[in-house]
Amino acid sequence: MISGPSSFDQHAENYVKFVESAMPFASPALEYYTRYKASHIARFLGPQNTPKILDCGCGVGLLLGHLLHTLPHARLHGYDISHKSLSCIPDHIRRQVKIIAHPDNLDHDYELILVINVLHHLQPAERTLFLGDLVKRLAPR
Repeated sequence: MISGPSSFDQHAENYVKFVESAMPFASPALEYYTRYKASHIARFLGPQNTPKILDCGCGVGLLLGHLLHTLPHARLHGYDISHKSLSCIPDHIRRQVKIIAHPDNLDHDYELILVINVLHHLQPAERTLFLGDLVKRLAPR
């Protein structure tokens, strides 16, 4: 699992503004698309589901905040290699989500692992190892 220093640290405090300036089409749609992802995940899982979900590459917690509303009974974990990004997750989310800063602290019983906007940041040779490690962290079926 990738756990080294992150170039994302330099953008953590202004992540939303950074994304919106880098991709003008994303502003104000970033909020819409993040909310849409969460509602789509909730529809996929079903309303009565109480899954244990890992948001791998959670950044500053944008999706986690929406998942708290769409899946209020889910057990949410957020992991990112950017410690600065994790420190920018709002307190109201931090109180309800287990925030993980080191891959050794990830569990091995997740029912769903989200890897959204992450793989393109890895070198092609790293992707297979990264995904293989995540597969080992899924709950046995």
